[in-house]
Amino acid sequence: MTSTSIMTPCRAAKEALSRGDIQTIEHAGIHLTLSSSEHQGYKVVYHENPLHSLVNSANEFFTDIAFLESNADLDEVRLEMRAQITYAISQGIR
Repeated sequence: MTSTSIMTPCRAAKEALSRGDIQTIEHAGIHLTLSSSEHQGYKVVYHENPLHSLVNSANEFFTDIAFLESNADLDEVRLEMRAQITYAISQGIR
């Protein structure tokens, strides 16, 4: 494999990053996300303050993209995007 991306809010991301396999891939990137899939909920990476406009009552990203687009607080979006990028870099994604 020569390229891949990782979605840091996904449960499997921590396992993939901890194995170190992704760091050996020539082109590894970050797939930023603010939504959950219908089959699996994704939790925020940012943990300093609640991000109420981005998550449901289970503290998972919304699955309804239109709802997110209409209700997301841009400051909360920035905090979460930075957290995802910072986490990926701290785990060896360059």
